[in-house]
Amino acid sequence: MGRESSCGARLRRMGRRSFPLAAVSLLAAVLAMPSPSHGAVTTPSAWFGLAGRDVRITAAAVHAHNGLVVADSLSDGLIRLRTALVLQRRGAQTRLVARVPLPTDMGSLVGATADRQGRWLLLSRPDKDGAPQFGVSRVTRLTIQGRVDTTFGVSGAAMVNGEGSGIASDGSGRIVVLTSTSASSPAGSAIPVLTRLTGTGAIDDTFNGSGTVDVLPDLERAASLARRPAGELIVASWSVTTTKTNRILVAGMITNVAGGSVGYLTQTMPDGSRDTSFGSESGTTTYGPYRADPMSPASYGFAVASEPLFGNVYVFGRPTADNRDITWKRTARGLRNGAFAVHGWLRPATSERTVQASATCTGGTVQTTAHSIRVTTRAGRPDRSYGPNGVISVAPMSPLSRIDAAAADARTCSLNHLSASERIRNEVDGVTVMWTSLPTP
Repeated sequence: MGRESSCGARLRRMGRRSFPLAAVSLLAAVLAMPSPSHGAVTTPSAWFGLAGRDVRITAAAVHAHNGLVVADSLSDGLIRLRTALVLQRRGAQTRLVARVPLPTDMGSLVGATADRQGRWLLLSRPDKDGAPQFGVSRVTRLTIQGRVDTTFGVSGAAMVNGEGSGIASDGSGRIVVLTSTSASSPAGSAIPVLTRLTGTGAIDDTFNGSGTVDVLPDLERAASLARRPAGELIVASWSVTTTKTNRILVAGMITNVAGGSVGYLTQTMPDGSRDTSFGSESGTTTYGPYRADPMSPASYGFAVASEPLFGNVYVFGRPTADNRDITWKRTARGLRNGAFAVHGWLRPATSERTVQASATCTGGTVQTTAHSIRVTTRAGRPDRSYGPNGVISVAPMSPLSRIDAAAADARTCSLNHLSASERIRNEVDGVTVMWTSLPTP
């Protein structure tokens, strides 16, 4: 997955330190002591200098042994340079395949992922004449080497309507974009919309007959919890992924400011129709502790992943009343998985904000924060072979210092987990990267 992506990463910046090259020798301090049997294995960190100042990592993605890091160089808060670093893991080394300048009119990056052929997909909210465009999103495809793929869309880009929040690619090479359009009421509400593109960047008319479909969740259960009419509820969608059968899963939250909030999952079939076998007959299920207090963006559903082998669903978020991120596990049909941790959800033993990425493997989950990588088993228990409470800690004085972005390929995430950090060396801005193998049992 990439926000599955790439998530994308929601970064909370902190001050950066400048370290001499000799700091690489401190790599042994990067990770907590792993188990000698199957603990974490890391490559030596690698640093790559970039032109410009005030470097900010804006996207990261992984496909097999290849990685992508996109970084912007800022001046007065404006993007002056945008660079794609294409990386390759070769045994214990990280090889820089290419350092490619990207167009800055792509605008603000929302997420990144890779298609099944390893080409990179970037979702952004584009600029025009230096000003942001509203109500439209841009998908840019890069080749494996990181260059704009001019065979895709128009000059390498395809435009879709709506404010983008997530991007994914299915097993047939089609691209799914999650956007939202403003609803007439209530104020602040939005309608989540899925748009599917073909591998050439064209609208896929086999998807709901038009290439797009509204995926507004069933609001009845949330309305009963909030004790408010469904018409007063606000919907926010945050993330999207595809399953092994090319179904499309959307995660977000349903809220009434006065009445509280709850998380939701909605699933569609590959043709765009609702998956009536998922959750209720409308293809929606709700999850998470109901909270009668204000919710922050992405409190529920900031990342969602479908287990490659068994199809179980993992969704990640943080209710405002909690000081720890929570993982919920649902079955492939969206039902609560009571065998996972306690009643189907897990609150980690350590409290740390700024989650950068989340992924699931057949063996468990991997969650990356600014200063640690957390590993859990399929049963929702900390995998203590990676350190106390299943946490691999990043030492503050290590070459990595803190994780500003992270990514993993859902198909190989137990082998290839990429961490990236904004670093200054000898007064030159750049990016430090490190690969980690996490072979969960």
